[in-house]
Amino acid sequence: MTTALVRISVAASVFLCAVPLALATLMVPLSIPQLATESDLIVHGKVISITTTLDADRRIVTRVLTEITETWKGQHPCSRLQVVLAGGTLGAKQVVVDGQPEYRPGEEVVLFLKLNQRKEAVTVGLAQGKFVVWTNPATGQKEVHNQFHGRAVTGARKTDGQNSQETTGEPSLSLAELKRMVVRNPN
Repeated sequence: MTTALVRISVAASVFLCAVPLALATLMVPLSIPQLATESDLIVHGKVISITTTLDADRRIVTRVLTEITETWKGQHPCSRLQVVLAGGTLGAKQVVVDGQPEYRPGEEVVLFLKLNQRKEAVTVGLAQGKFVVWTNPATGQKEVHNQFHGRAVTGARKTDGQNSQETTGEPSLSLAELKRMVVRNPN
């Protein structure tokens, strides 16, 4: 009897652990040249605001308004650009799309964008099309990262009484180097 309960418990645990894996998004990493080639527009800027609305087809979408500092590929007639993401929270309703990038007002970003049929900007490769820009306090240099490229800041720590930034073990990728890679592969 005890052996049967253990087997059922183990089977239930394995099943419950597998459910999140079955729901996860499989994302094939894109190289920076691939991101650049797939993009209609690549911009460096700052997130101004984030709003969630219903689109023309009554689907929940999130709109991210970005102030453009510099355009690296393509043309955009204004100094501001709206990026559209599927999903979001609107009142009591929430739609979650796995793999979509998350944005924060005030965040400095580099965006690899494709224009959809409605001529709305959407990120290439879901979250892969968004790079966060941060300043490395040790060097003063601006670095970038997304989930597959660059070194991310993971938190602050104290070392020998000094504040410093803790980062992932990935190699650093400077904002200038990312720009060189994109301009070198302008397809």
